[in-house]
Amino acid sequence: GGSFNPAHGGHLHISRLADGPTVQRTRIGYDWLLPDGLDASGQRRSETRSLCPLSLTVSLTQGTPRLDLQVTFDNHARDHRLRIIFPSDITTQISHASAQFDVVSHPVKIVPVPDEAWVEDAPTTFPQQDWVDLSDGERGLCIIVQGLPEYEVLVTERHEIAITLLRAVGFLGAGFDMRTAAVGAGPHIATPEAQIQRKITYSLSVLPHNGTWDQAEVWRQALAFNNPPRSYSTGMEKKQSVLTHSTHPARRSFMSVTGRNVILSSVKKAEAEEALILRLYNPSDEMTEAAIQLPFIPVAVQLVGLDETSSRILGDSASPLKEGSGLVRVTVPPRKVITLKVDRK
Repeated sequence: GGSFNPAHGGHLHISRLADGPTVQRTRIGYDWLLPDGLDASGQRRSETRSLCPLSLTVSLTQGTPRLDLQVTFDNHARDHRLRIIFPSDITTQISHASAQFDVVSHPVKIVPVPDEAWVEDAPTTFPQQDWVDLSDGERGLCIIVQGLPEYEVLVTERHEIAITLLRAVGFLGAGFDMRTAAVGAGPHIATPEAQIQRKITYSLSVLPHNGTWDQAEVWRQALAFNNPPRSYSTGMEKKQSVLTHSTHPARRSFMSVTGRNVILSSVKKAEAEEALILRLYNPSDEMTEAAIQLPFIPVAVQLVGLDETSSRILGDSASPLKEGSGLVRVTVPPRKVITLKVDRK
């Protein structure tokens, strides 16, 4: 693993990229000299080193509670793992991480598995989909990632969160090189392209917050970071303006969903009919209610299953309640996914 450690050698460069009223942006550059790879024995790092430039761009944007990071690493070393380390200074025994339709907790201190119970070591790294969070109930630190699914909370004085950026390996399976597990984990097939000898750019974000992950609804910032707005030009034909005589207002919202810890997962046309399908989920442990503002007044709104056809009763939850002006309310139980079929005919 590697943190930003001067011991790696090389030079440090700091430059200010933006200093305006809306964005503050700084770039920190490192000229790292890292071991080329494993030596002939396959048990230790080589003495010869390669230059591996790394740059860290830090951005603070007005109106955003996050600190956005972009890391670019030009990898010329082999047989190594690179991680970025975030000290949290938060004392807790549990981490929380996003998963498919859920938020999963993992212990910080891993209890070793007895030899007689299982041959493999207990894992210390865990998966996350978009973010990982540590909180002591009063304050927390959330690390938001794009496409970096592995994290570990280090049992250190500062309770550091380690995010894996790169794992360069030459073989599929542990085999006999740098053994970090009790037994080999694969057939020991050569995988030279898995040494990842190229430049890679990573996007992460740091989100300090009050309370727990669900109290702070950290997923909102994770969704905003990982799904930025997209813009499209309309009313153009072969780069010429076209008068459309549209009666639509200059500003219009297709749909809005509000509700504490109500996450919108999908908006789509139904597979077998013209109805609109909305999928919501509540990853928290508390019952909540979703308020859905549609741009039309629906004829019918019903709960369906993931197959969009079967009716579904969610415990004691009430059926969707239609109100005036296209407003629909529905109860979302804890740890549940609900699918709504909205008919406008």
